[in-house]
Amino acid sequence: MPYPDAPDTNIADATLEKRIRQRAYELYEERLRCTDVDDWLRAECEIADEIQREKSSGVTVSPVIPDVTSNQKEKRAVAASG
Repeated sequence: MPYPDAPDTNIADATLEKRIRQRAYELYEERLRCTDVDDWLRAECEIADEIQREKSSGVTVSPVIPDVTSNQKEKRAVAASG
């Protein structure tokens, strides 16, 4: 997609595509090296950062926990028992 402010849109498009291709490859490589522990640690860091931002801004975000009915609990128990 051309950019109106770019002096040469072909060069701008090629540069943008190259940057996107490089970043996509970096993400791909990162995912290959990840394990469930890596995912857990990343999630911990992200949540810790969110909490720190909440404390800094004075805004608290509470998680929404869905209500699980007894029928759903029974289905999960049956499914878990095999």
